[in-house]
Amino acid sequence: MEKLMKNIAIFSSAFIVVPAGRDILFPLYGLPLLEDGKMLQLMNPQGKDAQKMVWGLWGINHVFVSILKVIAVRENNQRLMKMLLCTVVPTLYFLAVGNAGMKKAGGDMTGFVIIIALQLVSLTYLAFKSDGRRKSSRKTR
Repeated sequence: MEKLMKNIAIFSSAFIVVPAGRDILFPLYGLPLLEDGKMLQLMNPQGKDAQKMVWGLWGINHVFVSILKVIAVRENNQRLMKMLLCTVVPTLYFLAVGNAGMKKAGGDMTGFVIIIALQLVSLTYLAFKSDGRRKSSRKTR
């Protein structure tokens, strides 16, 4: 189970680098893999300069947070995983709640909802799993 959760956590974190990396290098360029052309139109502020800045900042944040998640899982750093869950929970909330409005306007974030839900389950499992050793609160000499 742990191996499966690690693979899901790494995949779901690393996957986000694809659209986030696009946001840094080629903002507003729809990726056929994600079928996100309409979604990009719906999420853009007015003006090309503002769009490039907003999407670039968005992408940088997601790339580096995703890299931190992969590092936390690979190094079995439960403390860092717990901290990073503080970004996963609200991200999933906003995606799930906002997707209904996005669908009405012709976009669809269902793929991202699924990826982030998988990330939430896998990171939660890994962050709070016990390694079988009982930790003592006593100081040892």
